Amino acid sequence: MSADDRTQLARAPFQVLIFPFHRTDSNLEYAIFRRADAGYWQGVAGGGEGEETPLEAARREAKEEAGMSSESPFTALDAVSNKPVKHVGTL
Repeated sequence: MSADDRTQLARAPFQVLIFPFHRTDSNLEYAIFRRADAGYWQGVAGGGEGEETPLEAARREAKEEAGMSSESPFTALDAVSNKPVKHVGTL
């Protein structure tokens, strides 16, 4: 992919990161997923589409990637981070 092709790709307006969990009597158990393409572990992740809110994007990504019900309760964290995009390697 050329540099011109990369500039034409639309970057999502924001990213979401979801850590599904289950509360037991004494603990929280988190679902962390191993990426088939890269082999590392992470929560459910993805980008916002169109006019979605972050909550709508999180619900959609959780359903698409982990099969979670869109009616599952979500808890928004108070942390927000902005990271610059860095292309690593050759595309």
